[in-house]
Amino acid sequence: MLARDGPESMRLTAPEPPAVSRSISTRKRPTATGGKRTPKPKGKGTKKPHQPTGYEWRREGAGWDLRKVVWVDTATGGKQRKRPYLGHLSKSAFADMKKTNRGAQFEKAIARWIADHDR
Repeated sequence: MLARDGPESMRLTAPEPPAVSRSISTRKRPTATGGKRTPKPKGKGTKKPHQPTGYEWRREGAGWDLRKVVWVDTATGGKQRKRPYLGHLSKSAFADMKKTNRGAQFEKAIARWIADHDR
């Protein structure tokens, strides 16, 4: 017999919590924005101009900057990419060019614009 009295096989167990029904919806607290979701970022509204090889268009303000891609040899024998600025094509000038020139003529108009600015 043990020093204390009582059954030897008795175990202590914690009572199980009652089952919670998931069908009851709880209301979320209002946030500082009034519960409105933050809008997703807008996509690019307009298409970039035609990009011939060796040139790069970069979005700048209400238009695009034209840069020329040039590879320069370095003193250590490697190559480094440089992108000098050639000009800015405004949004309104691009829209006018697109309106007056359709299809392949539009690509030729962009090529003429690039040729005028690449000197």
